[in-house]
Amino acid sequence: TKDNGIGLYLNQSPHGYHLKFQTNGSVDIYRITHLNNPPEKGRPLTGGCITEANSFSAEEFQENYVLDSNDIIFVEDKVWIDGAVRGKATVVAAKLPDVSADRKDIVLNGNIVYTVKDGTDVLGLIAQRNILFPLYNLPQDIEIDAALLASKGNISRYCYACNSCGTEGAAADRIKNSLFLYGSLIANTDSDFEFAWVQWNGHSYDVISGFQNVSNQYDSYLFYNPPPYFPEAGDYQFISWDEVAN
Repeated sequence: TKDNGIGLYLNQSPHGYHLKFQTNGSVDIYRITHLNNPPEKGRPLTGGCITEANSFSAEEFQENYVLDSNDIIFVEDKVWIDGAVRGKATVVAAKLPDVSADRKDIVLNGNIVYTVKDGTDVLGLIAQRNILFPLYNLPQDIEIDAALLASKGNISRYCYACNSCGTEGAAADRIKNSLFLYGSLIANTDSDFEFAWVQWNGHSYDVISGFQNVSNQYDSYLFYNPPPYFPEAGDYQFISWDEVAN
């Protein structure tokens, strides 16, 4: 639904949505039909163990949405994102009103890359809770070009090999080679910007889950050219989203 000519609204669905950005300035929108089963068990930064499906196994194409010059996509559900970004857009994943148990996440489902890095392409990702990397379907080398904001949570990848939670997936799923982040990272709670869980082997630390090599580069164009409707100062709070019939 296009709301009053501004932005795209996607309502809550059983499992969430997958947004795949295209080099022609559009987004392919899929509805998730099946999550990974059984769901993965991992250790979050807050400790303990959590059983949560952050990977999906099936989806249905909904539409191809052509971005406006400064666009916003509001998803009232969990959303997986990847693709090649052309233009300027912000994606928000949030369920309103804001209730702790219903807060929504963004999952970085694979490479998210700008067609050019000269300020022309800008993507903002705002999650009501966490911004996460999944266990499955990630390439060994991944690049994320975006301004990331976890409003009430953190930016991280769960530990999928911590003793207290057991081991999930194959080693090639748990341990990835490299991660390059181009943009900015903003989180409400402690985040792991190394995106690696390590274990002492008696001589050195081995990565047991996450990325072996991580590099970050701030996108200086964000200073004068932030993503559409992206907070530039103060605290960010979700207040309301009004849907207006055309």
